[in-house]
Amino acid sequence: MLFQNELDNNNNDILQLIDFYKDSDNLSEPDIVIAEIKMWKNVLKRTKEDQKPKTVIQFLQFCDEDLFPNIYKLIKILCILPVTTCTSERSFSSLRNTVSEDRLNGLAMLNIHRNEILTPDDIIEELVKKNRRLKF
Repeated sequence: MLFQNELDNNNNDILQLIDFYKDSDNLSEPDIVIAEIKMWKNVLKRTKEDQKPKTVIQFLQFCDEDLFPNIYKLIKILCILPVTTCTSERSFSSLRNTVSEDRLNGLAMLNIHRNEILTPDDIIEELVKKNRRLKF
């Protein structure tokens, strides 16, 4: 069950979670988020067992965004986090097997330096400098 553990025992974990996501998701101050979690737990306790959400998506639909804005944001984060890294690892592995290392390095460099503006002339000048040997 979501937020099933006692808050008093896990305050440090919750504070770390709030600190990690506070800037990117506009979470409130830690005291407000913890108070909201306590109220959310009371709502879940008062909900009949057959009406309690079972999946994270059901929790998101069950949560009133106006009453529990921070809980809603945290559940949204939980919805988009990958459960495992298998898919991304498999994708990268197949990419690595089909694309040469030079090309992968080039793609990585393009991503790292994406703020730099390159013109087609700059690219052509760089390609002309290289000694390219074609095998026929």
